[in-house]
Amino acid sequence: MIDTVIYTAIFGGFDKLSSSVVNKNVKYICFTDKEIKCPPWEIVVVKPEYGLRRENRKYKILSHKFFEDYDYSIYIDGDYTVMCNLLPYIKKWLGENDIAVQKHPVRSCLYEEALTCIGQRKDKKEIIIKQIQKYKREGYPPRNGLTDNAFIIRRHTPQIKKFNEMWWNEVRNHSFRDQISFCYVIWKLKMKYSIIPILNPRGGKNIRYLKKGDHK
Repeated sequence: MIDTVIYTAIFGGFDKLSSSVVNKNVKYICFTDKEIKCPPWEIVVVKPEYGLRRENRKYKILSHKFFEDYDYSIYIDGDYTVMCNLLPYIKKWLGENDIAVQKHPVRSCLYEEALTCIGQRKDKKEIIIKQIQKYKREGYPPRNGLTDNAFIIRRHTPQIKKFNEMWWNEVRNHSFRDQISFCYVIWKLKMKYSIIPILNPRGGKNIRYLKKGDHK
């Protein structure tokens, strides 16, 4: 029985899906708004209901909802290619926690990330400001870590379901920039997460596990 799914979500042609290393014990699924042919991916065409960016986040975040029959899920951004068999690393990288991500390669504070997103016009200024003001009022501390959510490993547990639902609530009601809200939700739920101990492929040097392409 297959208990692990690797999945991605591409909307509006933002990324070009590429073939990945095939493992017969893994299911490969891509949610998208257009027909694509790219083995080994099973293409699931859906009609966006939240706008293209937020629709991507819906599938990215709510893994428990779309993969309730799987014990583990691995999310990758649409411009990533899996370069090796990741199954042996899932439990190792998760450790005792139910979710594993990579450190952000540059910043270590969601407030700094928020200001960067404003400066680069990644989302509307007023939306982000309102969001981080809320976090400050609740006492979320600065320099409390920042993650890069292009590669997420999850063990599907009741705790992860609660985490996913709360994370999605933040992204649905505030900025779609999910890096701003990830560590906040971890903090609110008093959860722990594991850091995937590999170099971030965004630099183009680490291609043993994943290879990053270019956004369109």
